[in-house]
Amino acid sequence: MVTASMYTYLVLKDYPSIGQIQHVMLQERIVPIFAIASNRSIEHFKDMREQLQLTSYIDELNPSSANILDLIREGYNSLAQNIELLLPTDIEGVNILVRPLCDQTSGVACTNIARGETASFEVSIEVTDCAAAQRKQNITLRYPFLAVSIDVELEVLCDCDCAMELERNSTTCNYRGDFVCARCQCDNTRGFGRSCECELEEGDDPNKDQGNGNNRCPIGLNNLMCSGNGNCTCNKCECKDDFEGDACENQCICANGCGGVSNGRCVCGRERNNPSCMCMEPFEGKFCNCTKDTSTCTANIEENIEANIELCSGNGACNCGACDCNDDCRGALCDRCQDQLMCQLHRACVQCELVRDGKANVVPPNDCDNSCKTSRFVDPVNTTTTHTINGFTANRCSFTDNSNCFYTFYVALNDDFELQTLEIENMLRCSRSSSSSTSALIWIIPVAIVVGLLVLGFLILLLIKVFLLILDYVEVRQFERSVRDAEGKLAQTSQPLYQSPVVQYQNLAYGIEKKENK
Repeated sequence: MVTASMYTYLVLKDYPSIGQIQHVMLQERIVPIFAIASNRSIEHFKDMREQLQLTSYIDELNPSSANILDLIREGYNSLAQNIELLLPTDIEGVNILVRPLCDQTSGVACTNIARGETASFEVSIEVTDCAAAQRKQNITLRYPFLAVSIDVELEVLCDCDCAMELERNSTTCNYRGDFVCARCQCDNTRGFGRSCECELEEGDDPNKDQGNGNNRCPIGLNNLMCSGNGNCTCNKCECKDDFEGDACENQCICANGCGGVSNGRCVCGRERNNPSCMCMEPFEGKFCNCTKDTSTCTANIEENIEANIELCSGNGACNCGACDCNDDCRGALCDRCQDQLMCQLHRACVQCELVRDGKANVVPPNDCDNSCKTSRFVDPVNTTTTHTINGFTANRCSFTDNSNCFYTFYVALNDDFELQTLEIENMLRCSRSSSSSTSALIWIIPVAIVVGLLVLGFLILLLIKVFLLILDYVEVRQFERSVRDAEGKLAQTSQPLYQSPVVQYQNLAYGIEKKENK
């Protein structure tokens, strides 16, 4: 009770018991993180954690408590990466077994679970005492850290009518037992296991209870079946790749640690003391320290569009993510070669020396004062023979500048890639400036376009004139044909435009009267 900001029940109330703390934490789904001062015993809290039977994290807090946030962060990560199901311990007549189905386990817990990875468990519930077990009850499997629980409704059937439906030598039981009441009753002389899949070996006692085949394996480290490092199959431990031994108690150790957990893991060989590394992509090699990724052997295209996308610039091989250059090349990408790089580096030197000596009438580079160290002029060299400088084979370099002048020089390096004296041919060959030809081309193109348009217009007009002449010719021919047709018709009939001036009239009554008088 609190009165005037003072707790007054200090002498009336006792500290909560371990059982009460456990009950409240399970009910509220609390995962404790113990930050222990350096002057207190951590062992005491570890003992309390064992009694609580709860998932928790314990670490030492420094005197200034400056590491409190780091301690909480480490505790959270440690708890999140390790998953362990909490089983009820007060159920009479029922035995519950948990087997983690994960790559890395510690006891009945899955360890080092990465984000997005699934942790799987196999839970076996076996009724050991049918009389003591409750007929119907709920069993809760908890994982407090994620506030997750699984409720299993268990109904114990000690007697049932299914015994009448018996299938002898059932296929479900691998022909080694009878299938009755949804389970196999194995013939102990032929096999054992859930489906009688396990065979008896020579020397095995057929009268010995072999269980269900996965709960009679050797007990190893930490008093765990198969030391928690394997699966129990047919009462024999099937160890994980990096463990061996009858109880999977021996961990295989590979040299160099297989490059770390991200590169590979150690796998025990068939013969004892012969482990080897099983590499993960993209690593390979005996110790998984060699990557198949070749992106480190190419230039960064995003930074330089003109970068060479060939592996090692085409001057070496990409081994384990690094370039193994040819003898005449150096650099991380083998892009510094004797014949290529030296020619590029000494162009400015050659121009400066020829301009300084009056052999070239071009604009010199800006860094002529510092471009050359040692150089000399030589007469043109016969290209059919090998040229040497101070006993070292020289490479012939040539280039053309913006003034259309052609330069030739020779570069030689010693065995340590140190430059020998630079030799420059004293004959500079320059062709006619391309500027005049360029300007001429600028005028020729529009003139050619105009002339072409005029010629095209003339051709179009000529075609129109020819078309009109043909049309007039056709019309004249049609007119002449119509005239000839008209003349032919007039020749056959009287002229419609001519009439005779003589007109004859006849008295119709003349002669009639004369006949009547007779």
